[in-house]
Amino acid sequence: ESAAKSMYSAIQAINWRGKSWMLEEIPSDNTTTGGNDPDFSPLDNFTTSPDNAPVLEYWTQHYKMITLANQILAFVPPIEMDENQKESILGEAKFLRAYAYFDLVRIFGQVPIIQESPSNDADVNVMRSPVAEVYNFIVKDLEEAIETLPLSRASSDYGRVTSDAARAILAKVFVTIARYDESMELCRAVINGGQ
Repeated sequence: ESAAKSMYSAIQAINWRGKSWMLEEIPSDNTTTGGNDPDFSPLDNFTTSPDNAPVLEYWTQHYKMITLANQILAFVPPIEMDENQKESILGEAKFLRAYAYFDLVRIFGQVPIIQESPSNDADVNVMRSPVAEVYNFIVKDLEEAIETLPLSRASSDYGRVTSDAARAILAKVFVTIARYDESMELCRAVINGGQ
């Protein structure tokens, strides 16, 4: 349980959502940068390098989430515990890993799919996967999460993901990859579920 809750620490960091607007909005016409800020101007001019602070921090924080999720998926299955609780924790890990990849693929396109926690320096040299492959991975994780996550949580666990949260994110993924009928079906399931 403690390990599962620790996965959420990545989302709470300012470099996850607090600075995501920089990567999502500055390159668009929705915002403009002022002055000659060394981090913002390259985003606005499409001349960003990998060492740009908002880009590097966003990338790093998302892969931190992926690493935490991969550790759960590696170390929880052999633990002797209530099977429903175990399945729920594994579903959380798959949801959060998929959520991180969904952000990454929309910003960066091809990204490395890492399914195991790195054990040495050689493990981090992973080639980028094609965008379609990343989306297939996201869909698979979310579909598995839907099957194992609870429909609701006790008040002490509000904020932890549920099966409807996985349905909602999967609906957004399907809209992004033009699978509209499947998205609509998931949206209806969430609305009609009343949770």
